[in-house]
Amino acid sequence: MNSVDESIFDAANMAANGLKVLNEGLPEMPTPLTTSSVVPLAYWKGLQFGAVLFLRYSKDENGTMVPAVIRGVFRREGENWKPLEYWAGSGWSHDPITTPDSIVDLGGHAICDSGGSFSDQPSSVAPAIVISGRHSPDVKRISVIQSGPKANAPTSGHWGAWIICLDAWAPYAIEAIDQNGVVIGQIQGPHRLPSRERAK
Repeated sequence: MNSVDESIFDAANMAANGLKVLNEGLPEMPTPLTTSSVVPLAYWKGLQFGAVLFLRYSKDENGTMVPAVIRGVFRREGENWKPLEYWAGSGWSHDPITTPDSIVDLGGHAICDSGGSFSDQPSSVAPAIVISGRHSPDVKRISVIQSGPKANAPTSGHWGAWIICLDAWAPYAIEAIDQNGVVIGQIQGPHRLPSRERAK
């Protein structure tokens, strides 16, 4: 991981910061970590698409600062990456400020997903599936299987965070593998989408 560059935690320019992560890898975390920072947690680089998972904090209805994530997606154009226009966000069950070492949100599982963006009618300019989540410290490798050779997802994300893009709307399995090469957890998909969520 790269040394700390405070500009990469700037909420105003996540697209440029995501490009920097795809090109250079994840930065080290700022010390101390505060709710005003937008933190790159994990990234994925595929043949056509890349993604960066960002942690940010916002106030809930009670005024409490709570963690959430934004999934930034990028498309390859030659040797470069171009950010897609629409990014999606969701809640995040782990708070690295208050409980950095906690894995309670995993519910005893080796790997869990926390949502994503899905389209069963994908186009050539956006992936069909963008999914993210967390894994336990026991996971040393993540394999992604979808109608072809296995692909490996980085397990270098901060606090066990991971993100994956898949080009096709087709059955997949995300396997969590321990140091002995044993599969200790798995996520399968895709789930059937309600008609109102299908891409137009």
